[in-house]
Amino acid sequence: MKRCAFLTGHNGPQDSELDNLQFVANDVKRLSEVLVQPPASYEVVTVAPVETSPADTIAQFDALASQCGYNDTLIFYFSGHGHYQRGQLYLIWEQTDFSRPVSTALPISLVKSIFANSKAKIRLLILDCCHSGAAGEAQFTKGPRSPYGNPLFEAARDSAGLVLTACGRNATTREIHELRSGYLTHLLVEALSNRFSEADLDQDGLLSVQEFVEWCSRQTDAFNAQRDLHERIDPPELYGDFRSAVHLTAHRVTYDDEFNAALSEQVRQAVEAYRAAYREHKWLEPEQLERLARPIRRVSPTFTDLDILDELFQVSDDATIFAAAVILQVRRDPNYMEKLVTYIDDEGIRNSANWRVLRAVRDTLPSYKLSEEGRGDLIARLRRAAVHRHTVRGPLFAKGATLNMIRQICSKMRPKIPYEVVFTEEQLRALQYSHQ
Repeated sequence: MKRCAFLTGHNGPQDSELDNLQFVANDVKRLSEVLVQPPASYEVVTVAPVETSPADTIAQFDALASQCGYNDTLIFYFSGHGHYQRGQLYLIWEQTDFSRPVSTALPISLVKSIFANSKAKIRLLILDCCHSGAAGEAQFTKGPRSPYGNPLFEAARDSAGLVLTACGRNATTREIHELRSGYLTHLLVEALSNRFSEADLDQDGLLSVQEFVEWCSRQTDAFNAQRDLHERIDPPELYGDFRSAVHLTAHRVTYDDEFNAALSEQVRQAVEAYRAAYREHKWLEPEQLERLARPIRRVSPTFTDLDILDELFQVSDDATIFAAAVILQVRRDPNYMEKLVTYIDDEGIRNSANWRVLRAVRDTLPSYKLSEEGRGDLIARLRRAAVHRHTVRGPLFAKGATLNMIRQICSKMRPKIPYEVVFTEEQLRALQYSHQ
């Protein structure tokens, strides 16, 4: 069960209309280093020198592929520019002449042919490349109805097994300057190293390609939320046969107490940052609160136990309740629902912490069955919280307002909580007005 990877990357010609790439060599180097280490543990990682021609590159990959047996894994990775012309995808070299792409670039059909003739059980084509032109963009993305006719889908269907690509619709490059890397490669390196436990969504100690792509989607949403609209990027895409999991890792990773302790320390640091922010400012804007919540939310999926919550609830000030609510908003663990409910109407914690509690309760409700006594207690606390939060900045039931969060909880309850048993007459009029 040998694991083999072939890596190559090229900036492309400097005098072309393509964007100048700066981090291709760094991408290849970083990925080659992480692939030979656990948990990826590839025995053979071949890096083609940058001066290697397209013809020599394909010959080297063919030689590696011919060594693979029926239980082996084979990866071909490219970082650089992609170009679509007359139904063919070409990987661009420094010496590429766009009037003669067949002989001066690397046609993806040659890579496909080698995959098709390889005995390797798992074949994965990874393309961290951009493409130019509207016609190319339409070809490189999964269509809304059928992917047939798409070069990447056909590559996967015919030979490669799976094709993982960074190229999304309307994208011309995937290099991110603040990351000093192509976006897909950055996520791949992070997922196979210091953020493995976060990317391992089901916490089984293994990382599948499908799991990685789902994690990438979440990371891209968070990444785009911090950027201007014209700088936003598409998440990596996956094409091919998804009937069985294809793992990027060789062996199962075992999580231990030291791992959870490190995550808990990150939460404690975030709690202190929350306290420091309020010592400096009496009022924090939503954007500031979101920045404080982000590091807690990032590590929340990776805990293998939630002992940190007992520590946070034991202190029970606004900073620790804020942190606990952020964790539970992500984990949605019904075992902590009763504890969460007790903080809904707690006037001893700031509204920012109380709002996070309400949000965590709202998101956990679908997986929790309240007793009649618990339902009555929740209604009473929601009523008191509504009275306490009667005056807020902006419209009472605006998006993100505390009263609107209480309204959503009432709507999610089964059976639904009638608004009139929670809100005052004035609030009901404001609610009716906001929905007209």
